[in-house]
Amino acid sequence: MALLWQRRAGGNHYEVRSHGASVRLYSNGVFHSQWNPRDPLKGSLWELLLLPAFFLPGRQVRSVLLLGVGGGALIRLLQQFVGPEKIVGVDLDATHLRIARKYFGVQGRSWCVPMPGISLPISWPPEEKIPLT
Repeated sequence: MALLWQRRAGGNHYEVRSHGASVRLYSNGVFHSQWNPRDPLKGSLWELLLLPAFFLPGRQVRSVLLLGVGGGALIRLLQQFVGPEKIVGVDLDATHLRIARKYFGVQGRSWCVPMPGISLPISWPPEEKIPLT
């Protein structure tokens, strides 16, 4: 496996590696994302996010908001199999966004919005009742 790029930033160690036609992102030594344009479906957990789109009539999915871009493999899958007009990808890590553009080929009608330093308070069950009507 060839090392294409590596960087240490913000306490994280990033590596982009290639293996054949595949590009892989590792963050802190952990396999994170993979994209292979010749063989896009690899049986990964993330591909399950595509399933609902296949049960809709063609071209009904016009826009997608993706929270967590990583290497951009899911954006590439959405572009190839669903073809929405707009994909907005948000990631807390601006390095992931640069990697998605440069090494995973995220381009065209996809936008990635860095949100450094943002922490989202999540609690369950919610402290306040939210009206659903």
